[in-house]
Amino acid sequence: MRPHRQRMQENGEGESDSIRGSGTGSLGDAGPYLTLGLELGFTMIAWSVIGYLLDRWLDTLPWLTLVGVLVGMVSLFIQLARAAKRSTKKPGGRPEEKRRD
Repeated sequence: MRPHRQRMQENGEGESDSIRGSGTGSLGDAGPYLTLGLELGFTMIAWSVIGYLLDRWLDTLPWLTLVGVLVGMVSLFIQLARAAKRSTKKPGGRPEEKRRD
């Protein structure tokens, strides 16, 4: 006799639609947003750490750390603008036009 849990999984019971991936609210839909969040976070951290390490190496603390933070912020905003531009494009590759009523 098969365990109850195995029978439930074979019948598709016991899992919500959002976990299985079928339906409108699946975890797969959140992938691009999670990727964007990680990219933005790592960009800022990477530039800050690069600035700090250069500061320690050249003994110029805190100036290169501040430069690294500023470069990180600029690159973060550039990435954010590109992502916003991508998200407003239609599947055909053209940006959506605003409707005039």
